[in-house]
Amino acid sequence: MRFTELGINEYETFQSRGTLSGGDVRHGGDIAKQGGGGWRQAQADADAAARDEIRRAQGLATGGDTSSSTGGTTGGGDAAPDLEPVDPNAPSGRVQPTPGRSPLFSMDGASEMTRPDAAQVMANDTLPRARRMAGIFGSTLNINDAIAKRGTSRERETQGSQHFSGRGLDISTSGMNNEQQMRLAQAARAAGFRGLGFGAGILHVDTGPRRAWAYGNSTYGGNRVASLISAVNSNSPFPGEEPASTTAVV
Repeated sequence: MRFTELGINEYETFQSRGTLSGGDVRHGGDIAKQGGGGWRQAQADADAAARDEIRRAQGLATGGDTSSSTGGTTGGGDAAPDLEPVDPNAPSGRVQPTPGRSPLFSMDGASEMTRPDAAQVMANDTLPRARRMAGIFGSTLNINDAIAKRGTSRERETQGSQHFSGRGLDISTSGMNNEQQMRLAQAARAAGFRGLGFGAGILHVDTGPRRAWAYGNSTYGGNRVASLISAVNSNSPFPGEEPASTTAVV
C-alpha cells in the first residue's frame, strides 16, 4: 500500500536505515556532513530545561512562580499545548547520536524550511522525553536523525515532517531483538510520544498528532505492523501488553 493511501506525511525511504552498501545513504536527513550538530549544547540545554521543570514543580508546592521553558506555557520552544510536561521525577536515561551518524540538534545546518524554534523545542521537550524514554527502556538510545537538515531528501519528500519543528527523532533499533523493539515502542508511548513510525532498524517517535505507519515492512518486534498501527491510532495497548502501561501519557 502506498504512503499516500495511508494518509502518512512522514514518508522516509529505506535508504535511511544504513542497510545499503556503497554509495550515499539517504534519508530525510542524509548522513550529515556538517559535524556533530550541536549535540553537547543540546544536552546542556536539556539538562537546564529539566532543572527549570524541577524548580517549577517546587514553585507549585510553595505558591511561587509557575512559569517554565518546557511544556504547558506559551513561550517559544514549548511542548505541544495538549501534551503533559515531562515529569522531572520520572526515570531518566541517556541518549546519544548513533555511531557514524550526525543527527542535528541545533539550527546550524538546519533546513531553511525548519521552524525557527525547532532547537528550543528539541532541547526543552523532545530530548527530555527521549531521556525519559531511555530511562523506562533501561538502556541508552541511539539517535539517527533529529532536526531536519539543509539540502537533504527530507526537504523534497517529507515536508510535513515533525523533524522540521524539532518534535521528531529517529531512534536506531539495530541489534535489538523482538522483545526489545516492543519495549522500546512501549517506552516511547509512556514518555509521551504519540507519532510512531515502525521501520526495519528504526523507530520514529514524535509529539505530533497520534498516528502510526510503516516504511514498507510488514512486521516490527515480531508483530504485524497493521496491529501496532491500530493500537496507536486507537490509543489502546500493543498486542500482549498490559493496559495500564499505555493509559498514562505524561
